[in-house]
Amino acid sequence: MPEFKDIIYYIISLLGILITGLFSFLVWRATKKSSEATIASYRLSESIINANKKIHERLRKQYLLHLAKNVAEVMRILEIQKKSSNLVVIDQIPRNSGLNNKEVAEFLPDKMEDVSKLWSLLNDYLNVYWIRNGKFITGIDYGNAQLKERIHKESTDLYNNFEKLYQDILLILEQF
Repeated sequence: MPEFKDIIYYIISLLGILITGLFSFLVWRATKKSSEATIASYRLSESIINANKKIHERLRKQYLLHLAKNVAEVMRILEIQKKSSNLVVIDQIPRNSGLNNKEVAEFLPDKMEDVSKLWSLLNDYLNVYWIRNGKFITGIDYGNAQLKERIHKESTDLYNNFEKLYQDILLILEQF
C-alpha cells in the first residue's frame, strides 16, 4: 500500500496537471477569441479602406467634371470671341480652373503643370488684350491688322491647348 506522502504527491501532481490543463484551456480560448477579434478588425479595416477608395474615386470624378466644365466654357468663349471684336462674352470666361493646386495635384497629378500653365496663359492673354486697370474693356479696335492677327493666333493657340486638356480629361472620365 502506498504511503501517505506518496498519496499526497499523486494528488498534488494530479491537481497540477488539472490546473495546467485548465489554464491551457483558458489561454487557448482567449487566443481563439483574440484571433476572431483580429479577423473581424481586419475585415472592418478592409471595408473602410474600400469605402474610402470609392469616395476618393467619386470625388475625383466630380472634380474632373467641374474642371471639364470650366475648360469647355473657356473654349466656348474663345470660339465666340474669335468671331467678334466686341466684348461679347469674354468677361464671363472662367479666370481659373475652379480647383486649387492641392485638388489638381490629388485628382489630376499628371496634368497639374498643364492646368496651371493654361490658366496662366489665359490670364496673360486677357491682361494683354482684354483687361485695362483691372476691368474688361468694351472692345478692341481691329484697325491694326497685326494686332488682329496676333489676337486671333493667341486665342486659337489657347483654344487648341484647352481642347487638348479637355480631351485628356474626357479620356480619364471614360475610366469611371
